[in-house]
Amino acid sequence: MNILIPKYLSKFKYIEHKILPIDKCLVGENFNNKLIYRGIENTIHYRLISDYINNKENISTASLYLDYIAKNKQNHKLLEFYSLADDIIKNGYNYEIYPILVFKNYRNIKNIFCSYYCVIDGFHRLSILKALGFTKINIAVMKYIR
Repeated sequence: MNILIPKYLSKFKYIEHKILPIDKCLVGENFNNKLIYRGIENTIHYRLISDYINNKENISTASLYLDYIAKNKQNHKLLEFYSLADDIIKNGYNYEIYPILVFKNYRNIKNIFCSYYCVIDGFHRLSILKALGFTKINIAVMKYIR
């Protein structure tokens, strides 16, 4: 699979393509300068786009999203997020052009070894796919190059 890696991820290289349950992907959200990993359904991104897709205009959810991106100095636009959702609904999701990029993380919790995939590019696409009811997604596994 030939994938386009964004410039800001130049220290990563593509390892493999996988199809996995969407709930196996975690996303990092920055709260008070601390990165917290959680399932996509527990994010403001998911709540916002789920409301949008289900025609539930929720001003407070939009406001929370705008506050989050402002606090984290992100250059995301609310209308672009909605436009991306509309495009995926209309044309489908082409994972070969815009795969969700992840790295595999391992953790030892109380002597139980587990692994999960952390999204490094595709947070908005993942939110949209989850809100549309996808249970499995195509991902591109990346590896950090030292």
